[in-house]
Amino acid sequence: IQGATDTDNIEMHSQKGAQAYRDMLHVNKRTPICHVYQLMKHPVVTILLTSSIEEAHRYFQKHGFNQMPVLNLQHQIVGIITVKGLLKFMIIDEQEVHYLSGKTVADAMWSEAITTDPLSDIRRVAKVMLEYHLDGIPVVNDHDHLVGIVSRSDIMRAVINDPPLSLWT
Repeated sequence: IQGATDTDNIEMHSQKGAQAYRDMLHVNKRTPICHVYQLMKHPVVTILLTSSIEEAHRYFQKHGFNQMPVLNLQHQIVGIITVKGLLKFMIIDEQEVHYLSGKTVADAMWSEAITTDPLSDIRRVAKVMLEYHLDGIPVVNDHDHLVGIVSRSDIMRAVINDPPLSLWT
């Protein structure tokens, strides 16, 4: 630009840069996470009601979970099994683990399974998890079929990652 001073050029470039940054903010605008379906994991590792305590223990060791949904033979959710619930049916002698014979997941599970639907508000789900000391809640559809699970870790990841931090210098 002829006749423009260095100060004018700097100001013009600053204004263009600021406008480009504002335009970029609108392009990258993210919608807030507020529903369970936005966080839930699928497929869900489950265990059958008729499984042995030993089998349940192996599942927990293999997958590293603290709880799992329990299904009946018709694959409907009937409870939740936790690592803590299994301990009542295990005897740990030095480095050997023994299991009470004849006991199944049905004996160790918590039969009052709290579930949620995919459209539930994530804040309400977090409140229930906190009140009932749950590590996760199974997600079921309108026909009570298991479609996912949402865990404390899923909620924590959402809280720390969304919205992204803006760094200003």
